[in-house]
Formats: sequence, C-alpha cells, structure tokens
Amino acid sequence: MDALHRDLSLPEAIRQEAWRLLRHYPSQEEILMAGKLEESAGEGTLLLPVFSSAIDEKPLEPTQEDGAIAVWRAAIDLFGGDRTAADRWLHHEAMGLGWKRPIDVMQDDPQQVLDLIGRIDHGVYT
Repeated sequence: MDALHRDLSLPEAIRQEAWRLLRHYPSQEEILMAGKLEESAGEGTLLLPVFSSAIDEKPLEPTQEDGAIAVWRAAIDLFGGDRTAADRWLHHEAMGLGWKRPIDVMQDDPQQVLDLIGRIDHGVYT
C-alpha cells in the first residue's frame, strides 16, 4: 500500500484511492500480532480465532460470528485503527445502549452496536 501511495509516477487520484481503499487492510506484522493475541486471549474476550490455530470447542453460529466480526472491525475503524481503544470501548458501559456493554449487546443484537458506532462516527449522540 505504501508503495502505491508514494509512487509519484502514478496519477494523484490513483495514489489517493489506493490509500483510501487499502488503509484498513492489516499489515503482515498486524496479522501476526492478532494471531498471538488470539492465542493468549481467555474466555469472554472479543477476539475470535480468525488468525490463530486456536479452535473454539463450541463455535458461534455463522450469523453471530459475522456480526461480532463486523462490530469489532467497525469499532477499530471508529478509533482510527487503535485496537486497544476499540476493545476498551467494547468492554465499558455505553449510554447509547442503556448503559450496557457493547460486548454484551453484540452477542444478541450486533446491529444495535453497529448502529451506535455509526451514530458516534457521524456525531449523533441522541
């Protein structure tokens, strides 16, 4: 990504579009770090075994897993790629969810958490 963004032989519009599209893709280092975090994560954490060899004995239903991943990605995006800040937010009570923790709400209704993230991202706090 960085090579495309810095390649001055490409038109500015293409370089900017490459940057916009690829900035959310993790680097190889981030993938390896995510795998290490997953393997060290305990019960009740947000991280699902996506990058590691960890196997959940009772996997989530595909719709639940997809929803959890979507919430996780949206939260990370909301916090500008800061996974620690996103995880911290997901584990603290949110006024927009009736003072429930997003991590708890997303198990039953991931769309409700995604809607809250969208409102926060657009500056709508009511």
